[in-house]
Amino acid sequence: MFYMSTSAVYRPQPTPIDEMQTPDPVSAYGRAKLDSERIIRSLAFPFGLTILRLGNLAGADALLSSARRGPVILDPIPGQSGGPERSYIGPRALAAALGALIAKAVQQESLPSILNLAQGPALPMADLLTAYGARWQFGPPRPEAIARVTLSTARLRTCVDLPDATATGIVADLNSLKALWP
Repeated sequence: MFYMSTSAVYRPQPTPIDEMQTPDPVSAYGRAKLDSERIIRSLAFPFGLTILRLGNLAGADALLSSARRGPVILDPIPGQSGGPERSYIGPRALAAALGALIAKAVQQESLPSILNLAQGPALPMADLLTAYGARWQFGPPRPEAIARVTLSTARLRTCVDLPDATATGIVADLNSLKALWP
């Protein structure tokens, strides 16, 4: 069984977060997803369980969804010329990853109990907005702005072959579904 969770179960930190990191969510959403992970784990399954901690899904995320509606105001981050950095995955890359994981499960291959699900490396949000052709600008500094949420994808890459993340690649993946998905 696969259970889709979120990277929001982790506390943001400056280095990539791997699956062995103790969850410590900072938001109500992250706490709710962590509670749901615990409930799922407590159930007895006659088969394996892999919790998938999803990064940002291009097009379903707040950044690119906002860009469709109009100009975006991006938080400036000292020392990061592209603003906040996040781990992303394109919709087709997500489908390919899920298909590969399901195929391994069908073949009864052992899978990790937790996998971060994103294409690495993390990307600056400004790069994504620019590649998307969005109108955007930096807003005033906010001390509470989260500089980086970077998922380690080393464990995922032992199971699934995904292309590296680039702003143009993620946007091209999203745009390839224009007629089917926002």
